[in-house]
Amino acid sequence: MNQFRLRFRLLIEFMQERKLELSKIFCLGLLSNMLSIIIPVSVGKYYDLEFGHASQRSNILNFLPEYFTADTKGFLTFFIMIITFRFAFFIWYNYKLKSQGELFIKTVKDSLFEHQLNMDYEVYYKHGISKYLLRYSGDITSLKNLFTSGTISIIIDIWIAVMAFAWLIYLDTVGGFIVLTTTILLYFLLFLINKKIEFYAIEKRDTTSGQLGFVNRTFNAIISVIGFNKENTELEKFKKRTGKVYEHALKLNYWDSINKGLITFMQFGVLVIVFLVFHLTKSLQKTPGELISFILLYITVLPVLSRLYRIETIYRMGLISLSKINYIFSLPNSKSHEGRKLTAEDFNVEIINIRINKSAKLSIKTEEKFTYVTLPDNLKSFDLIKVLLCISKEYKGKILINERNIREYSPKSIRKSLVVISTQLPLIGNTVFEAISYSRSEEAKTNSIEILSEIQTKYGLSNHLTINFNIGENGKNLSPLELEILIVARALLTKKRIVIIDQLPYLNKINENVLIELLSGFECKCIYLS
Repeated sequence: MNQFRLRFRLLIEFMQERKLELSKIFCLGLLSNMLSIIIPVSVGKYYDLEFGHASQRSNILNFLPEYFTADTKGFLTFFIMIITFRFAFFIWYNYKLKSQGELFIKTVKDSLFEHQLNMDYEVYYKHGISKYLLRYSGDITSLKNLFTSGTISIIIDIWIAVMAFAWLIYLDTVGGFIVLTTTILLYFLLFLINKKIEFYAIEKRDTTSGQLGFVNRTFNAIISVIGFNKENTELEKFKKRTGKVYEHALKLNYWDSINKGLITFMQFGVLVIVFLVFHLTKSLQKTPGELISFILLYITVLPVLSRLYRIETIYRMGLISLSKINYIFSLPNSKSHEGRKLTAEDFNVEIINIRINKSAKLSIKTEEKFTYVTLPDNLKSFDLIKVLLCISKEYKGKILINERNIREYSPKSIRKSLVVISTQLPLIGNTVFEAISYSRSEEAKTNSIEILSEIQTKYGLSNHLTINFNIGENGKNLSPLELEILIVARALLTKKRIVIIDQLPYLNKINENVLIELLSGFECKCIYLS
């Protein structure tokens, strides 16, 4: 049971939170489907009224007021009422159920994205989670189908199928048992076919995932592909991968076609058998109303039976997707909130014999407002930046803030007090304002305009960058110089107490002292990396 709850945790938690709403949807669906059964059964009464028969089976409607059963006019009034009610309830039920399905996948996507945002950087990088975002849309669709067709709908369909079988047996015992027996037989045939479908679906998904991963790797290294004239080589590799996807897709489509075709074939084959039975037993003096009711009821219940037949496929596809998404949720989250909170007014940073990736040892102490650091040749500035931001904990030595080890502080509180000026931390947003400001308030907009103007003026750049300028994805519309301007503006707007400054070759070429002058107006300790 615990294993079941763990596997279906996403579904169970959502349904528990929405119990009242889902109960209403269940009642609507049940009522809609019950009316679907009453409609064909009531047609038998029409035949009795129109042709003067008196079948025993049609007496089931005698609970209605006499007005609806005394003549054809009254019956048609009743018939119009039930098809109208069924139409209204069906629309209401389907809209509500699909709305809950959309809400369910929204909840899953929000939780999935939140979980990935809060992973440790090493976990995120090691498992290649970013590539998963390229392909989880298909899994989300399978998960939605699992919710809409495999929870409330399946319960309603089973209930309606049981009622329909009981009614079919009541209308004609032999015909009813023929339908019941062939339905059970067909289900077991489909069970075997769906095992094939599941196998080839997994193969197709795995090869598609590999293909998408290949595309991601290739285009991330497009400069190397162009530089070494490897376009044709990469294209051939891609064609081999798409060829494998194509082969698995053909096999999957073959078995899926058999699955769907067999359902229709068997269902109408059963109808042929029922016709034959009725023909051979016509001496039993069945009325036309009884025969018509049976046949119409069977045809009406066919969509319900079709959904039941296909539920095996939906479950298998849904479980494949559910296992993938559960895997993402199983990866550990960052403990960025755990630890002592950094709240001091003044900050002193001391680095004692730190080594990262077998680099030479480095020691730093911020005794003045500006501390200049020359990094060892084998130590990359971004590796040190990741350590100072508590993104990476893979280092030896000590980092002290106010004489306390940085490992004792919560990473969140460190990042609230420390900012990095570096082009190695990409800009996020579409416009200049979105890229440099955390807030979207009018005050933040005013501050952004002032800071941006001050930076450009001091560097003698004539304020050509405005806050509404579209910077493109990761700042692709910016020149290297413009990128550095926005990196500086983003950091200054945070007004944090520790500033780590990476190399800014384009701005330093204009004037190395401008940034020092800008930072002099802020209460902060600055560490220059070079």
